[in-house]
Amino acid sequence: MIPQTPSLTVPPDSSAQQLLRLGKPFVEFPRFSILALQEEKDPDGNPLPFSEWLTKRLQLGQPFVIAEFDKLDTWPASGPHTGHQPGFGIERLIELSTKKNIPIRNCSTGRDLSFTLKKFADSARQSFPEFQNLYARDLQCPQEWLEQCRRILPTEVQWGGRLDLFQWLPQCARSEVMMAYVGSEGSSSGFHRCFSSTVALNLLVESDDRPVVCIGTDFDSQKKYDAFLSARGASPHLDWLNLGSEELLKADFPLYAYDQRVGDLVVFPPATAHQVWNPATLSAKVVWNILHPLSLEVGFEYVQAPFNRLCHPDVARTSLSLAYAMLSLLPDNQTMRSSPLPLPPDLPLLSRLFRQMVHDESIESHPVTPVTLVPIQQGTIATCNFCSTAIWNRHVRCTQCADFDLCLLCYLSGRSCEHSQSYAWAELVPAEQCTRVLNRAREILGFQPEEPRTLDKRKTLGTAVNDLMRAKTSTTSRLCHLCRIDHHEWKGRRCDKCTAFFCYRGLFRHFDEYPSEVIRHKGMWTCPKCTETCNCRCCHFATAYVKSEKPASKRRVKAADPRGKVMGFADNVFDQKRGNRRDSSHNGSGVGPLPGVAQITGKKRAISSSADPGPATPLRKMELPTPEPDFSGTRLALSRESSEFLMDGPFGSVNGTLPTLLPSMKTFPDGPDFMVSPTDERHSRVSSSPGIVSLASAAISSSRITSNIQNNTLPPMLGHPPATNGLYLPQHHSNGSFSTPPSSVPTASPTKLTASSNETKAPTAALDASIRELETQLVKLKRYEEEFIALNLDDSRKMLASQVAELESQIKAKKREKSLILIERLKKEGFGGLAAVVGKEVGLGVDA
Repeated sequence: MIPQTPSLTVPPDSSAQQLLRLGKPFVEFPRFSILALQEEKDPDGNPLPFSEWLTKRLQLGQPFVIAEFDKLDTWPASGPHTGHQPGFGIERLIELSTKKNIPIRNCSTGRDLSFTLKKFADSARQSFPEFQNLYARDLQCPQEWLEQCRRILPTEVQWGGRLDLFQWLPQCARSEVMMAYVGSEGSSSGFHRCFSSTVALNLLVESDDRPVVCIGTDFDSQKKYDAFLSARGASPHLDWLNLGSEELLKADFPLYAYDQRVGDLVVFPPATAHQVWNPATLSAKVVWNILHPLSLEVGFEYVQAPFNRLCHPDVARTSLSLAYAMLSLLPDNQTMRSSPLPLPPDLPLLSRLFRQMVHDESIESHPVTPVTLVPIQQGTIATCNFCSTAIWNRHVRCTQCADFDLCLLCYLSGRSCEHSQSYAWAELVPAEQCTRVLNRAREILGFQPEEPRTLDKRKTLGTAVNDLMRAKTSTTSRLCHLCRIDHHEWKGRRCDKCTAFFCYRGLFRHFDEYPSEVIRHKGMWTCPKCTETCNCRCCHFATAYVKSEKPASKRRVKAADPRGKVMGFADNVFDQKRGNRRDSSHNGSGVGPLPGVAQITGKKRAISSSADPGPATPLRKMELPTPEPDFSGTRLALSRESSEFLMDGPFGSVNGTLPTLLPSMKTFPDGPDFMVSPTDERHSRVSSSPGIVSLASAAISSSRITSNIQNNTLPPMLGHPPATNGLYLPQHHSNGSFSTPPSSVPTASPTKLTASSNETKAPTAALDASIRELETQLVKLKRYEEEFIALNLDDSRKMLASQVAELESQIKAKKREKSLILIERLKKEGFGGLAAVVGKEVGLGVDA
């Protein structure tokens, strides 16, 4: 039983006239009759060439309709719906198509059902609710329908016609783009762009009295359309999104609407988007795409870079189509074909684009490696092993994998196999042959085509890749101003004004600057800090850049070849959103605040004590190490993910015991107001291991001997947590839980314990004093690290790190010496098994 999924997007009475009555943003489609176009004349009275008229319409960038093809004499007659006579119709399509089950898309759920086309058509005609809102898409167009389209349509709009550059591609590289679509009542195609900036066309061949509603955008609204879809969580380049009339009314750009009837050809120019609604009981159409010369210009400018960032292949093979069309001008290429091709259309435009494409792959400096000519077999093409885009000429190849190729855009983005420093230059077309092609085009045209536009602030793609290859030979590392991590110098760019270093991933995450654009920047590069737009944790500019949201998405960049191990600088960068912890007690789950922890309120610490209170600034999430809390007073400061949380009031405690704390929190000294006492700092760093707990408890207890004597109380037993009013402090276990020692634990007599304590009081006290002094020095020394980082003092920071390491090694040695004393005392008191466990945990290997 097929569940009913009525369409919420396409009501049964949908029409373009209803949308137009709503006003903005809906506007009417430009409509032209094929009968009138055939009679149109130029100013001299000669018939107007259809190719010129079509090119002008495409240059305007607005969708349009060529209507009344069904009134031509060449349109097949509509006979009885038996499917046995040639013609356009669903019954004829069923007769010519496969009799096996085909995938049929449910437009509401996005899932495919499987049954025959005949069963789908018969059930939809009977208006069964289960068969509404279904779309049979991408059906192979029968050869008979292809022949009928050639007789009806002008050659300029035919698939593989005069203006379609697909015909210059080799057979192995062509995409099957002539399809048949059959939709039932309520079905729709989501709002989407034509693939690879091609021109999308659809011809309605059968429908009932209700028209098919076509909605499209124009070329000038691209950026607004991108923002419109991105705000709804969809990719404007790859995703299909079903939008109803209420959502469409929110658009801030014109939406063209048209009621398509049988015989109407709807044309969507390059890089425009469209959506189709099928309110009719059953409708059928022929859909195809052509690669017009204007598609190449739009593709290079608006499509190629976004597709590469998303690691999505260019299905139209824009660069390869242009290269093959231009290479066909050479006589030796013409003789290799069985049937010579005519001259490519719009040769001046193609020559300019080809010259620009060759120039973009040129290397202005000396190549890091020799450029090797790679032979390619007839009938095959080269593709990028990472993004699957067709490679027309220059690329880089891994010298260790031997067959792992990368297009220049992928390499410039930081993508590679595991051998990121083992790439060499390769090319498929020699530079001399490219020069011959351009000279041949100039001979045919009789004039020099327009020179490519000079981009003064951008290096050529080949030069940028060559510079990156040279930079990868260096092993120099630099500290990033944003993430405070040392990176290889080739993973970022240094400011030419202040020498601050910014990694490419950080520039994209914080400032939306694509790495390839930063690398290709020619001349002096000024960092965000110098332009006073830096939004890092150290810079506090009033004009700080507000980064765009990068919500987590299911779409991830993934290499086509599993050997592509190294992702790009800006691949899979998303905002890591986490739930609001302050609202955790109000989520309806009945879970209250943690026992023993005061209420946490979010506040932001002032930059200095004299800072003027300004407007509330939203907390920014930084990728920082987890800071540590200060336990030195009744005012607890917890810092997590660089957001400050202050706990006012005394600790919630039982008989004065310490509060329950999250295991991941550590002690973090920050300025004189956050000074941590050595005793509490050591207590806060107690490990969850029982052996280390014993050592730490002994260290803490020794510092409290004086106060215990004044209160006429005995010091606690070694190896156990100190007791307060007869209650034990909870002891950490290795699994992160807490437990209380049972009442049956044996206790030593006061006389024996006092004697044992007096035996080792002198050496233990000396060690405790030494450790406290060293830890105090360590805390004070670490306090300067943030200041060194903020001032970009790399040498001072390295010296500081060496001194910190030296102090830590001294503390470790002192604690090891104290561990030996502890083990000896445990042995003397008859706790040999416990001594063995302690020795094993601290790495001394002591046997019982």
